[in-house]
Amino acid sequence: MREEIKNFTTLMETKMLLNEHKGGHERLKLDDLMKLLHQEVRELKGAIDSKDYKEVAMECADVANYCAMIADKVIKRSLV
Repeated sequence: MREEIKNFTTLMETKMLLNEHKGGHERLKLDDLMKLLHQEVRELKGAIDSKDYKEVAMECADVANYCAMIADKVIKRSLV
């Protein structure tokens, strides 16, 4: 696996662990996950605008995590 992918997936996992207290995504509907994804995209834009590059990376991981949650939900739905 390429180094940038390893680094990013480590960041994604770190963000998931930091947010574990919020509960799993299984309880959320797709519309709820989409709203949360849009919020994370807005937060990413804010981090980019403020040139807070550490926060940019963290928000990228949040966006990717919500995309993964949405994908997980639809994959499971199609397999049921």
